Amino acid sequence: MKGLANNPMRVNIVPRSGDHEPVSDDEGDVMAFVLEGAGGGCMRIADIPANLVETGRIKIGDLVMSDPRNPWLSSAMMIGKIDQLELVRDAEKPLYYDATVRQPFDPGMLSQVFIVDLSRAGGWER
Repeated sequence: MKGLANNPMRVNIVPRSGDHEPVSDDEGDVMAFVLEGAGGGCMRIADIPANLVETGRIKIGDLVMSDPRNPWLSSAMMIGKIDQLELVRDAEKPLYYDATVRQPFDPGMLSQVFIVDLSRAGGWER
C-alpha cells in the first residue's frame, strides 16, 4: 500500500475460523493493531501479545481488515492476510509476536477499481 511506511494504519485481525468477528480482548472489545510498511511488498503488525498467538486466537492465514473506527476509512476492507508470525527476540519485550502481512493481489496489476456502496441499495443487511 503506497504511503503506508509513513502513515501507519489501525487495523483489526479477523480469524478465518468461520465467525469472522475481529479478535477482541478479554472484556469483548475489538482489538486494534497498527499496520506499517515493511518493504518488499510486505506489511507488518508489531507487538501482538504472545497469548493471542499461543492460544490460537491469531494464526497464519487470518485476515487483516481496516478498522471501521478509522475516520478516514470508515468501512472494514480487507488489506491482506497474515503470512508469518515471529516471536520477538528482544529482552525488553519478550512476550510479543510480529506478523508479516501480504496483500491478496499485486496492486500493480489493477487497471480499474470499483467501489460499490450496498448500504444505499436498500435491503442490505449485515
